[in-house]
Amino acid sequence: YTNSLSIGFDIETGGHVFQLHFTNSTSMVPKGYITETTGDWTKGDIHFGFNVSRVFTIVKPKGF
Repeated sequence: YTNSLSIGFDIETGGHVFQLHFTNSTSMVPKGYITETTGDWTKGDIHFGFNVSRVFTIVKPKGF
C-alpha cells in the first residue's frame, strides 16, 4: 500500500461553487484511504471527483 495524497480546490461563480478533487485513493472513509490506498501518483493512478453546490434564496433578506 502507499500513502494517500489528495488535493482539492473551489471555483466560486455567481451562485455556484464547484469543488474539484484529485486523489490516489478510491475510498472515502478513513479505514479505506489510510490502510488500503494502492494508487501511485507517479504512475498516473489519479482519481477525479467533483461537487456542485448552489444556494437558493426563497425570501429576500431585509436591506436589499
